[in-house]
Amino acid sequence: MTMQYIRLTLVSFLLVNISAMGMNYLRPYDTLIRPPYSTRSGFHTAGYIEGGLRAAQGFNFDGDNVNVLQIWNCNQDTLAMLDGFPAGSQIDQLRIAIDSTDNAFRGHIVPHATLTMPAAGAFELAYQWSKHIWFSLYLPAFTMRLADINFTDLTPTVDAQDIRVRDMLTDNLVGNIWTLGCLELTDWRRTGVGDLVGLFEFLKDFPTAQRPMLKNVRINARVGLNFPTGLRVNPDELFAIPFGYDGALGIIYGGGLIVTMGCFFKTGFDVELIHLFGNSRTRRIKTAVNQTDLFLFEKTCVYRDYGLTQRFNLFVEMFNLVKGASFVWGYQFFKHGDDFYSVVPQTFSSEIANTAESLQEYTMHQLIFNLNYRFNTDLCDYDDFSPYISLYSRIPVNGKRSALFTTLGAVVGFNF
Repeated sequence: MTMQYIRLTLVSFLLVNISAMGMNYLRPYDTLIRPPYSTRSGFHTAGYIEGGLRAAQGFNFDGDNVNVLQIWNCNQDTLAMLDGFPAGSQIDQLRIAIDSTDNAFRGHIVPHATLTMPAAGAFELAYQWSKHIWFSLYLPAFTMRLADINFTDLTPTVDAQDIRVRDMLTDNLVGNIWTLGCLELTDWRRTGVGDLVGLFEFLKDFPTAQRPMLKNVRINARVGLNFPTGLRVNPDELFAIPFGYDGALGIIYGGGLIVTMGCFFKTGFDVELIHLFGNSRTRRIKTAVNQTDLFLFEKTCVYRDYGLTQRFNLFVEMFNLVKGASFVWGYQFFKHGDDFYSVVPQTFSSEIANTAESLQEYTMHQLIFNLNYRFNTDLCDYDDFSPYISLYSRIPVNGKRSALFTTLGAVVGFNF
C-alpha cells in the first residue's frame, strides 16, 4: 500500500515533448527512439541527450535545399514591407519618400544565417497503471543558437530609384528595421524547456508460440495532452521560433503495431495525430499581399487556428544478433497542415495575413537509426527490457518549409 501511494504521488507531480514549427526537435516519446516498455508492473524511467552534428538544413516550399532563413521566401522584399500601413504613418511617409518601384531586384535582400542546436535533453517517467495501461510523462529542454546573420543586397546602382532605396533603406537595414518595426536582426541564443506531454497508452502482446515464424504481435494505442509549457516565439527577434506549439494546448492520439518474426527480426508501424486548440497572442502579420515573412512590422493580437499534425513511422529491427543487442532502421514522415489567422482588431485584413508562407503546411522526412542494448534478456524474450541503453541518429532526407537538424543522441532507461 505504501509503494502504491508513493507511485501515485510521483505521477501526480509530474504530469513532455517538443514539436515545433517546421523543425525536427527531439521528441522523447517518438517510438523510434524511446525505450520499449516492459509488461511487468512498476516504473519506467529514461534520460535522453542529443546534439546537432551540423547546422540545420533548410528546405523551401519546393523541397529545395536552402539556407534556414530562406525556407519561406527566397529573398526578402524591403519595399513591400513598407506597404499596407495607414496613410500619414511613419512607415507610409518613408515609402512615399523613397518613391521607387519594385523590379524584382530593387530593395530585395537575400538573408543567411547559421542555426545550430548544441544540446537537447529530456526526462521520461512512466507508471504501469494496470496490466496493459501505462501513464507516461516527457520533459525536454533545448539550447539553440542563430548566428552569422548577414544579408546580400540585390539592389543595383543603375538609376536614381536604386540610389534612393540604398540610401534610405537597405544600406542601414538593421537600424531601419529596428526603428520602424522594433525587430532585432542580430544573433541570439535561446535555452528553455519544451511542451509538457502526458500520455495514457494501451499495450498488449499476442504471443503465437505455436507458429514457426510469427512469434508475437504487439498492439498499442495512446491518448494524451500537450501542455503549453515550452518557450514561446519572441516576436522581436529574427526567426526566434518556439520550443513547442507557441502556447497551444493539444490532444495527442495514435497507435501502432509491432510484429516479431522468429528470434531475430521485428517490423511495424506507428501513426500519431495532434489536434491543437487555437489561441490568441500578439503576433506579427502581413499588411500587404506581396510582403515576405521575415520582415513584418505590424504586431497585433491574433487568434491562430492550427492545422492537424500527422506523424508516421515505419521500421525494421534486427535483434539478439548479439544477445541483448538490436539495430533499428526507421523512416519518419511528419506533416503539419495549414494554420489560419484571425486578426482581432479590424484595422488589418485577416485575408491578407493568411497569405504568409509561414502559415502554410510544412513536411519533414527523416531516417532514424537506433543501436541499443537490453540487459538481462533471454533469447526470444520480448517481455523484459530492463535496463536499456541506446545510441541513435536522426538524418533529414527532405522536407517543405522546414529547417532540419542531423543529430546524434543517447538514451538510458530502467524499469523498476
